[in-house]
Amino acid sequence: MLSLVARGQSPFADPAFLFQGDLPVVVDLDDDGLMDLVRTEGNEVRWYRNDGSWFQPEGTIATLQSGLTLLKVLDMDGDNDLDLYFGTAIARNMGSGYEEIALLAPANARIADLDGDGDQDILYKTFDPSPTLHFLTNDGQCAFSYDSAPLVTTGGTIVPLFDPFDWDGDGDLDLMAGQGLNGVLCISYTVDGSYGAPFIFIGGSMIDVDPVPVDVNNDGLLDLLGAQYAYIRTSPSTYDIFNYAGFDWRPTYVSNFDCDPEPELIQISGDLRVREYQNGGLSLRTIPFPAGAAPNSRGVRIADLVGSGLDDILYSSLYSDSIFVMENRTVEPVVTLDLPITTLSSDVPVPLEGGVPAGGFYSGPGVFDDVLYPSMVEAGQFTIGYTWVDPFTTCTGTATAAWNSTVGLATPEGGKALPLLWPNPCGDHLHVVLPEGTQGVRIVDATGREQPIKADTGADPKAMRIATTGLSNGLHLLWIMTGTGTIHIPFVRASGTDH
Repeated sequence: MLSLVARGQSPFADPAFLFQGDLPVVVDLDDDGLMDLVRTEGNEVRWYRNDGSWFQPEGTIATLQSGLTLLKVLDMDGDNDLDLYFGTAIARNMGSGYEEIALLAPANARIADLDGDGDQDILYKTFDPSPTLHFLTNDGQCAFSYDSAPLVTTGGTIVPLFDPFDWDGDGDLDLMAGQGLNGVLCISYTVDGSYGAPFIFIGGSMIDVDPVPVDVNNDGLLDLLGAQYAYIRTSPSTYDIFNYAGFDWRPTYVSNFDCDPEPELIQISGDLRVREYQNGGLSLRTIPFPAGAAPNSRGVRIADLVGSGLDDILYSSLYSDSIFVMENRTVEPVVTLDLPITTLSSDVPVPLEGGVPAGGFYSGPGVFDDVLYPSMVEAGQFTIGYTWVDPFTTCTGTATAAWNSTVGLATPEGGKALPLLWPNPCGDHLHVVLPEGTQGVRIVDATGREQPIKADTGADPKAMRIATTGLSNGLHLLWIMTGTGTIHIPFVRASGTDH
């Protein structure tokens, strides 16, 4: 199912129609490593098997008496096979068929192993006659014992319920909540498998709905990300709060769309809006959908449907009950480098070109800001690298090419050794050993503008100490005028550099 797409374009294939009906559940029902689809139609549960090329209808796997709404497929009883959950009932997989067990719980209840015994328990909320959390604890046979706790904070304020997850990293699931639309992050910690009440305030100002628990920076600590705020853990007990613009109240999904190992947080709003944790903050990029794609932002499944290791998008149409798949065809980009000049016999800086696709950056010995400075390296053969990053997928491609220098650390005028310059990068001062016959020294910036300098030769006329505090950070050129020509030596000024 995998094929290439053009570089720098949307990585998604055109939408492929699956069927009419409700949005299916994505699950590997036959344990073959490929994700299948399970959907309800009337009182029937139907399976579409993934054969590696498409989803093949395998017929009805269960016919139940209960109303089938908001289907979940998971191992409820801890026996390593998949059961069906509907809220009004559990269809327990007995190996030869499904045993229907009546259940009085909302179909959208939270399902998690709250007590850590290997089976799935049920958690839901009600507000009448008072705000209450309800716990249904599974005995391993899908018989449930009941408990409850007040759904309030330490100040008596009602809080909605979010998914359970292990906030404090102690191996027990905690309950995360936010106080209304202008609330704070709250928690109910587990103590010996029981939940304390009321909820405890632990963080400020989280205006959000359905935040997503995910280790967004792969540091081993779960973070909490929503539509407007992100709590990024810095330790088991501390976190940074980010308030970022650009997202709205549409659902946020955890995904792996590109070539890096960190997860992405996405929303669907006419196109794909991707949040990713980079360089200590949350970046935002937009990926356009193919023409004709019109996903319902609340009718989406994100999963690796084709076994490529990257997530695809299964969605219900915004305009009908049709179900579509958009295959993610992200690949590492093909990058080439063809240098127009491969041998240099002059110390004059050369702007680099020849990298395809355009818009990447060059690296290697003697390279600074995509300019090659032959006098920065010794004579010999060197390798230039070119790196290009796909703006939609952030996947990176590289190419290399060889170049030869006959200049190196010596000038062709009389064979005089290149002057010694240190430190490079420099902070507030630059030291230079001048060659015989020096007639003058100048410094120009990367745009060619001469910069005023204050120099002191001291007792040694061949040694010069140049104050660089007036220079901007970045690349500069030291010009040394001699009787036989001008020597160009690039150096970098970096304020705060201490030598």
